[in-house]
Amino acid sequence: MAPILWDEGLREPALRALRDAKRRGVPGAAEALSNAGTVGGRSSVAIAIVLRLAGELDEWSRKSLRAHLN
Repeated sequence: MAPILWDEGLREPALRALRDAKRRGVPGAAEALSNAGTVGGRSSVAIAIVLRLAGELDEWSRKSLRAHLN
């Protein structure tokens, strides 16, 4: 799923965030930026972003469903 989402719009905000993290001196940001720039949607950072977003969507969906059931 990560490569598809990467190609459908995740690429630019992810790379922008990684460039910003690198400028701020966040440990590992330079390597993550290099990896994402080279491997793209199959990079570990792209997969981590997609897993994080999926978790947030799951949490939001559960809260929304509970609100509608109450």
